[in-house]
Amino acid sequence: MGEHFYLKVPSDPNRLSEIEEFAEAAGIANGFDPHRCSTLGLIVTEAVNNSIHHGNLSNPEIPVEITIDSFPDYLQIHVKDSGHGFDPNSLPDPTAPENLMRDHGRGFLILHHYCSAVQTRILPDGFETILFFSRFEA
Repeated sequence: MGEHFYLKVPSDPNRLSEIEEFAEAAGIANGFDPHRCSTLGLIVTEAVNNSIHHGNLSNPEIPVEITIDSFPDYLQIHVKDSGHGFDPNSLPDPTAPENLMRDHGRGFLILHHYCSAVQTRILPDGFETILFFSRFEA
């Protein structure tokens, strides 16, 4: 395992640009090309946004923790909140006609599109989303 990056932020949507910069900096430090760094910023921001709104119910007193660990061909990203968790398989299909005009509900679709794998787990003290982000586009 290579470098380890860690950030703990309040559940405040106004901090999303800081989170995007943190993720992109981890990509740069690991030699990812600029396009992949931008994509990394997008997926980490999306995962954290989900944690802020759904896990921590936008309570700034409750933090979100982001960990990025580097491996030779990918980054492993952990986003942890204090929510009760959910079953990602129970999410409505955002591509179904009745959901196309909704202003939310596409987060996990985005994560699955850009990551080589997405895992979730319910922890005793919260919920964690684990993303595997390849150095190269598939």
